[in-house]
Amino acid sequence: MMDFNVTDAADCTIKAEIPFFLSNSPTLSPLDSSTRNKAISKLPQAKKENALVPHVFRWTHGGSHIYVTGTFNNWRERIPLNKSREEFTTIINLPPGTHQFKFIVDNEWKINPDLPTMPDRSGAVNNFLEIGDADEDDFDFEDFVSASAPAKSGYSQTIPKLDGTSKPPPVLPPHLMQVLLNCAPVSQSDPSLLPIPNHVLLNHLYALSISDGVMVLGMTHRYQKKYVTTVLYRPVF
Repeated sequence: MMDFNVTDAADCTIKAEIPFFLSNSPTLSPLDSSTRNKAISKLPQAKKENALVPHVFRWTHGGSHIYVTGTFNNWRERIPLNKSREEFTTIINLPPGTHQFKFIVDNEWKINPDLPTMPDRSGAVNNFLEIGDADEDDFDFEDFVSASAPAKSGYSQTIPKLDGTSKPPPVLPPHLMQVLLNCAPVSQSDPSLLPIPNHVLLNHLYALSISDGVMVLGMTHRYQKKYVTTVLYRPVF
């Protein structure tokens, strides 16, 4: 295991669009319905450009070191999966379309038997997935209004059926699975330099699986525009 020391992440320049208000601005006239509908219809087209959809890759069939690779990176990069209880997961932002992929379990190429498969041009069998457009799951106000409308039927003592289509909540919020210490170094000349973390990762304590009687803990703090990640190695008695 590489011995990480206290590292400083590179300065990050926070850019934000700060709205301004004009005290002597003219009175705005409301748009007519046709103009408003034309403007709204153009919004999804702008969102589709370069839209990426996060997808969770999950492996639940054992192993110690799990990686995933596929057509989304031309099979050139092995992306590690993070262990959480009895499963390994990682999140990858993918463009819409069909993607073939395969898992590497302890240096052996394997497919997930729980997922659909398809052969490639050479005849090798891979897992595949379909990624839809990013705006397919967007919030629809009309559907929200119709769903929020009170039901026409009256009260009763009938127990409603359970919704079998709903999924249970994840064991861990997806944005916390992107562990900073598992990311590749941003500089080859200085491997202690880590990428700038997401703000949701700050002040969270991360623990590595106990190995050789040593527990490894890591936490990232922010001081103004500096990020400092501290790694603590502690023997387990």
